[in-house]
Amino acid sequence: MRLLLTIAAFVATTGVFWNIDSGMSSLIAVLAFLFIGNFIPFRIGIKFIMTRVFPIIIGVVLAYIVFVLSFYLQTHTFPSFFSYFFIEKKFSDLGVTAIPLPDGLAIWQFILLVYALCIIFGFQLLKSENEANRGSFYIATGFLGCALMFYYFVRSHDHLIFVVSWTAFYALTLIADRLYINFKDLRGGERTSQAWFAFITVILLAAPISFVMDCEYLAGNIKKRLDLSSQTSDQQKAYQMIKFIKDNSGESRTALIMTGNYDGHLYYLSGVKPPLNLSSSTDLFLKAESKRLMDYLSTDVNVPVFVISSIPMAHYFTESSDYIKKHFIPDKLGPYGISRLKKISQ
Repeated sequence: MRLLLTIAAFVATTGVFWNIDSGMSSLIAVLAFLFIGNFIPFRIGIKFIMTRVFPIIIGVVLAYIVFVLSFYLQTHTFPSFFSYFFIEKKFSDLGVTAIPLPDGLAIWQFILLVYALCIIFGFQLLKSENEANRGSFYIATGFLGCALMFYYFVRSHDHLIFVVSWTAFYALTLIADRLYINFKDLRGGERTSQAWFAFITVILLAAPISFVMDCEYLAGNIKKRLDLSSQTSDQQKAYQMIKFIKDNSGESRTALIMTGNYDGHLYYLSGVKPPLNLSSSTDLFLKAESKRLMDYLSTDVNVPVFVISSIPMAHYFTESSDYIKKHFIPDKLGPYGISRLKKISQ
């Protein structure tokens, strides 16, 4: 049991070093499961600390040591954790892509309700020592969902609600399981449980039905990505695209790069400066940012504009996307779909 606790804590902690947002959420959920599930059968004392708490601490410390050593072997320097949190705080203070929560009744409120119900069912199960592990698992699932939702609370864009709500379907499955057990209980209240169980089942079945309906699109998209990845390595692609941008950005070394997730890398590695103080085009969420981009494109653009043909222009806001298609033409074609555009003379 001690070894399992150590391994679980070790794996959960490594997630934080991989991605601090989702990793911290997972770590909170795992620690909640380990502590709550092991707290019920024991009373706080030396035995509880040595057999339950100490193995978890060992797992966390081992993960930290392994990360520091692997980081040092690759970079010949030790990681600076404080500087990383400084960058995170600066990013948060700047409010990059921060969007207020939707007003009124919204889907995120129902998702939070699902997590709350999962936690409530978990605490009910904790009343029985035989159900302690099951109850702690329910609570951990609810905690994981709530922790992930903080990412949406800061960047409240519709796209992100799908990213952070996958745990809700799992929580619904756990709730449906408890409702099924409840309406089998002949002591009463089974009709209400049956109705809620049927409602949740319909929601859960909608997901695989939607997946089947989109199979053709998903298969085509997967094939396209596999074909692109098999052509050459990402490192080689990036090197040749960077060279193309350097050679075609003019003496001013200023250019508008609209390549989705590649924007930041290409700007940094090519040394080209953006003409606008905007976030990466993949993070253009605010209408004010879209308007600034549109206003700039509507003027006499005197810097090169770089795009990648494999990235659909609909990725950007429809207005600016349509404007580029109508008023810009390829001026020079580069490797792997990247091209330089110029504005059509009016």
